[in-house]
Amino acid sequence: MWLFGVYPLPNLFRLIFSRSAKRPHFLVMKQVMANLRAAARTTSNLPSLSQSQIAQRWRLDADTVRKISREHHLLPVPGPWKRARYSMLDVWRIEGIPHTVALDTSLRGDLLEPLATANDLAVQCGCTPATIRNWAREGVLPSLRLGGSVRFHIFAVRGVKWSHLFGQFCSFAKVYRV
Repeated sequence: MWLFGVYPLPNLFRLIFSRSAKRPHFLVMKQVMANLRAAARTTSNLPSLSQSQIAQRWRLDADTVRKISREHHLLPVPGPWKRARYSMLDVWRIEGIPHTVALDTSLRGDLLEPLATANDLAVQCGCTPATIRNWAREGVLPSLRLGGSVRFHIFAVRGVKWSHLFGQFCSFAKVYRV
């Protein structure tokens, strides 16, 4: 029996699910997924990021980024560069962005913005970072946890109704016209 006219079905299953293969089956599947993501990246003109660029985006230390990438089994995309680079789709996957939202070209500018910290939002709102973190913990502000840190997507925070939190006094709401 042939699957898609390329590989005989039993041989494909043996390649993927065999424990006696040269590489474990889950590594083969991960490499296939990395190649598919690389193809998707090239078709949609998404950048690939180095670890230092990911650290700048997340506003974290490079060691923390390496730890997070190991935990999420982030594989580098193939390319001509010397050091490992990672697909933006994989970075967004770690950030919790759904794949359909990530491929929406109208949201591309918002998605490429660096993440904000609680200190950034606190300065703009005129409150303390602890208040911002409390709102994130209570679910008032959409947030994500990277390592032990709380980070915010600015486009998601813009959608929050700030009037019930601050009334007319929040400069963040005025700047972003929420």
